[in-house]
Amino acid sequence: MAKLLPAILALVGIGAGVGAGLHLKSDTVEEMEHTTECIPPNTPTYTLTEPKKHADGPSEFVTMSNQFVVPVFTGDGVDAMVMLSLNLEVGQGHKEELFKREPKIRDAFLRALFEHSNAGGFDGNFIEMIELDSLRSALREAAAKTAGPMVRDVLIADLVKQKV
Repeated sequence: MAKLLPAILALVGIGAGVGAGLHLKSDTVEEMEHTTECIPPNTPTYTLTEPKKHADGPSEFVTMSNQFVVPVFTGDGVDAMVMLSLNLEVGQGHKEELFKREPKIRDAFLRALFEHSNAGGFDGNFIEMIELDSLRSALREAAAKTAGPMVRDVLIADLVKQKV
């Protein structure tokens, strides 16, 4: 009897599911007309632009000395940590000047990264092109305010998100 009980319960469950499906099935499925058209998915479009031409000549790349670590908060506290390595594109001959200003630049970058994190920029699929473009532009803006025109671009070398 103990071996029959699970089989009987499974049959009763299947029967109840079939009965509920038949009872809740709409009889007017064939009579329904499509009143709305399918909406195409909201896919962003990108246009390719010419790269910026710099009048200052050739560029050099400077790697920031340490990684940036940014917490990702949820309602319960810290959900994940994001680690970034950044490189800066500067005009030739500006490396030493940039290294002198690195503490201020790091501070500006951390502010921009925390704002991006608090706005939900690292939630979900944060490596989509739009999310990365908004992050790059925020970092570029922070670099321009802090270091001026010597920083031409900010490059994201590494980007890792680790759940806590």
